Amino acid sequence: MAGGEMGAADTGGGLTPSQAAVLLAVYRGVDRVEELARALRLPRETVEDIVGELEAMGMLEEYRSGLIFKRRRLRLTRRGLDAVPEAMRLMEHAAQAAKRLVEARLARQEARRLEAPADAGLPEEELLAIAPLLPMLGLLSAAEALMLLDLLSGLDAGGAGGGG
Repeated sequence: MAGGEMGAADTGGGLTPSQAAVLLAVYRGVDRVEELARALRLPRETVEDIVGELEAMGMLEEYRSGLIFKRRRLRLTRRGLDAVPEAMRLMEHAAQAAKRLVEARLARQEARRLEAPADAGLPEEELLAIAPLLPMLGLLSAAEALMLLDLLSGLDAGGAGGGG
């Protein structure tokens, strides 16, 4: 998930879904890496990597706050704020892909076929990473997000011959 080098205005094709999810979570007030990891259900190290990519892109910056215990917090830069609409479009696309994946999986379960859908629009690992944020953004219902997480997390355990 390396971000690569990007120009100042390169947000359209430059953000990954995970980067967009982190950017939007910070925009919504989630300003600590621990909170981001919990919200996105990702390992802290993964979130640190994504935050580092966004800092390198000039979209996030770190600051410290607190009277006694200084805590590392994150905030959007001007460039990050400018990227919010594109990040939201990317997340809307991800929500549509998630809905298509849920529908395809349910149809497949009903037909008792175990092959993956032709194309949900995003890699399943990206959908798994951003699924918890979609209800917070109002793009999926909580029930749809839980169903998506259940379906996607079952891929590793029962992808080749699971039950259901």
